[in-house]
Amino acid sequence: MRAPLPLLLLLFLLSACGDRSEPNSVPDDDDSSVSDDDDDDSSVSDDDDDDSSVSDDDDSSVSDDDDDSSVSDDDDTPPAVTACNDGIDNDGDSWTDMSDPGCANGTDDDESNPLIAPTPLLISGTFTDQHGTEHVIEGSRSTSQCNDGIDNDGDTQTDSADSDCDSATDSTEGIGIASGSWSQTTSAGSSVCQITIIDEPAEYVVGQNDASNPQHGGLWSRFDWTYQGSDLYACHVVENASISLAAIGNSTADSADITSGCNGASWLTLSP
Repeated sequence: MRAPLPLLLLLFLLSACGDRSEPNSVPDDDDSSVSDDDDDDSSVSDDDDDDSSVSDDDDSSVSDDDDDSSVSDDDDTPPAVTACNDGIDNDGDSWTDMSDPGCANGTDDDESNPLIAPTPLLISGTFTDQHGTEHVIEGSRSTSQCNDGIDNDGDTQTDSADSDCDSATDSTEGIGIASGSWSQTTSAGSSVCQITIIDEPAEYVVGQNDASNPQHGGLWSRFDWTYQGSDLYACHVVENASISLAAIGNSTADSADITSGCNGASWLTLSP
């Protein structure tokens, strides 16, 4: 017996609706699984983040290892050569590098010596002696004899080669070189001695007489001085020495005998 047509139509529609509902469950499951997979991807992303930390660690460690400054500290490159570390006497004063007073340190590139002001002559001034003679004494003493390239004391030894020089800053090679003059003026005229050597501890000066002097022009003189209390005395020990060394070597004045200790005569009393 055949089913009525309306019943067959209803069954067909129900069957069709049931078929359509089944695919809907699949996408839901698939979507959730995909979503879960996406969540898994997020874990991968976290792993990627972990990778970034590795990258940071790697970069920083590489940077530290490649630090040029640490390499520079261990660099064996020698320092730059300067005038004060080259082992050469660049300014010709017989002192080299840090032994030279012109070198402040090893990187100093100028070995030339600083200018040192000369010391004024101890007895500089204008005086009158007991005979009415006016004495004008002026000048200064060199304070850098041990680095000036000159044999100042005439012993054929210069600067560092001179046993009197302990260092380049010593002021004297034994006898102080000076510049100045000792002039004596009387009613008869004047005579001038150009001071070239001074020994203040021994209290004497040596110089060459002006060629125009009335007597002993061009020869060498030596003047000694001494103090007795506050009184200043002088003795013209020699005025006709042929060379400076002869004048230096004439030490006959006796400062303990003011009355007759100047070549058998009294010392000159110098009053300001």
